[in-house]
Amino acid sequence: MILSSCIREVQLTSISNSINNNEYNLSRYITLAVEGQIDQVSELVDSYINEGKTVKDILLKMFMPSLVNIGELWKKGLLNIAEEHLAVTVTLSQIERLTQSLVPNGEIIGTAAICTPVGEKHFIGPKVVSELMRISGWNVHFLGTEMPTDDLILFLGEKEIDLLVLSITLEENLPGVLEIITAVKGMDKSVVTMLGGSGIVGIDENLLSGVDIISKDVSSAIIEASRLVSSTTLNGNLEDYLSFIGDKVKRTRILKGWNQQKLADESGLDRTYISSVENGKQNLTLGVLLRIGNAFGIDIQTLINRE
Repeated sequence: MILSSCIREVQLTSISNSINNNEYNLSRYITLAVEGQIDQVSELVDSYINEGKTVKDILLKMFMPSLVNIGELWKKGLLNIAEEHLAVTVTLSQIERLTQSLVPNGEIIGTAAICTPVGEKHFIGPKVVSELMRISGWNVHFLGTEMPTDDLILFLGEKEIDLLVLSITLEENLPGVLEIITAVKGMDKSVVTMLGGSGIVGIDENLLSGVDIISKDVSSAIIEASRLVSSTTLNGNLEDYLSFIGDKVKRTRILKGWNQQKLADESGLDRTYISSVENGKQNLTLGVLLRIGNAFGIDIQTLINRE
């Protein structure tokens, strides 16, 4: 019994020494989570809340790095599968405990669907992102893991979705992502796509050219998505707005020496659709503005700016 206790103490010391701490005591958090000490984990988390740390900060700077460290410890053989699952489950319970009573302030920015492709089983990263987006003002549909492409496209077609967020932790699951992206781009409606997760590190960005937002940093990616969606909402009469955008698109096209077919080809839209946009007769989604802006080589803010 004493020998077993000593061995376990050595293991926990090895775990603690393998963790890079930041302003939060990650090594203590992870050690407690691996041991399943839920009450002590809650006390540690609450101590940071009492110090004035925000839930968003704890999600980004404590839970997310802890999850990365837990995965690395498992890869190094310092944690077995049961310990890794226990630590992840404890972390998930903390996320739910901190976020369940939070209500976003202000108007809803947009609606996002979040999932992983078939083959990608890791869900807690996307779950953290869904909670971050929710408290940042998004309406979120968290669809879980291993979402079949056909079912996802059906869902997107039936719902008013502004943003699709995909996540992978393993590069081998990239083909599933690319299949989804291709299917989304082939839809009659436009949905902005975002891809994140540790699985995209080191991937040739040319392979991800169809993705609208590549998220290497969760916080900045959410800000960028929020900015894009918010920038499409202008004060004033809708007719005037559509007319202004149509005129801006037409003038920009002419300045580039393009006809409507050229813009249609570059943006992946139909020529008659472009004509309707330029005549102010077509309602515009974030996805359409993004496609047209990308075709012109300008961002959405420039496209809709009245100055």
